[in-house]
Amino acid sequence: MERERERDDIIDESVVKVVVMRRGSSLCRDTTTNNNVASILRKEYDHPSTVTTHLALTLVQLIFALMHTLANPALKHVPSFAFCTLRLACAMPFLWLFARLEKETREKEMTWREQFGWVIPMGTFLGAAYVLVFVCNERSGAIAVASVQPLMPVCTAMLSFAFGLERMGVLKAFGCALGFVGTVLAVRAHRIFDEVGPSVADVLLLLLQTCSYSLYVVMVVKATKSGLKNHGMTFLFRATVFGWTGIFFAGGLKQIFIDIDWENEVPAYAWGGILFSGFGSAVIAHGINSWAITRVNGVLPTVYSGVQVAFTVLFGLTFLDEKLEAIQFAGIAITVVGVYCVARSRADEREEETRLSSSSATSIADPVGEDEHKRKREQEHSVVVTAPDAVPHRPSLDQ
Repeated sequence: MERERERDDIIDESVVKVVVMRRGSSLCRDTTTNNNVASILRKEYDHPSTVTTHLALTLVQLIFALMHTLANPALKHVPSFAFCTLRLACAMPFLWLFARLEKETREKEMTWREQFGWVIPMGTFLGAAYVLVFVCNERSGAIAVASVQPLMPVCTAMLSFAFGLERMGVLKAFGCALGFVGTVLAVRAHRIFDEVGPSVADVLLLLLQTCSYSLYVVMVVKATKSGLKNHGMTFLFRATVFGWTGIFFAGGLKQIFIDIDWENEVPAYAWGGILFSGFGSAVIAHGINSWAITRVNGVLPTVYSGVQVAFTVLFGLTFLDEKLEAIQFAGIAITVVGVYCVARSRADEREEETRLSSSSATSIADPVGEDEHKRKREQEHSVVVTAPDAVPHRPSLDQ
């Protein structure tokens, strides 16, 4: 009996050891698999493949197009000022978080004078861009709003040249001209005097929305060049707070608390449009776009703005019963070509600036030719003035 019990104990111990070894092996395999997946994801994050890059940029433009599409029916129940007020209220906590994370990278803080000098005009232009997106969507439709978005980098280039931040080469000037002509056709500005065409006010509001955000971009670039580096998200958050305050008191307050019957007039899909506009486009799309533009050719994200128009046209024709004339389609295509020309010219300028920086480093290593290098750099810099990409060409909140 004792020998049988000893034999049974030995068998039980062997079974336990086998089970433990199998579980340990399984855990090792699971850990190895998780590590491999994490390693692959990390590699794609740091050095994305071509497929990953294009999928990410396409997703960004899809989200922006969905925002235009979902906002259009919601604006029938929640007017533009109220919609924009609630949308920004959803986004501002995340913008505050982004600004806090950026604080560790800043070399210096803004003085009160600098805050008033920069944030107030930035907030004015940015607030106008925020609210005009929905005013124009309410008046002209989702397709019309999306059609003018590719004009933003063109308008930014023209304003940067006017403020002395960029040079205006032949290719860039040609792209700006194409962008202007294409936008005129896309919004049917040539038919403002026809009975079936858009009104002068509609066209001006669409163009004003684009120019307002471009002015904000130019001001951020000027502030960055003045010494306030790594303040992009801080500028965005503080300007948004200032702009939101103006929007709230200009019309949001009355519409939210007096004009809207929230219990009977606002369906669930209107709330969905507000939440998607606040979180989807402002946080997710902006985050993906910011990641993408730091890891790909600078031309690519800008040209992808045409994808947003394509998605919006598809959704508008399918779900919103909107119409698109052949001349508008041609105008959109011309605008995208113009945007590419501007982006290509900017990329060439950045490459030239990089070469100048390299020659500067070479002159330090070669003191014999330092004076000659210095003289050449001064001559070149007297002509070449480029603006850094302080903020992405695609807007974060006004899409």
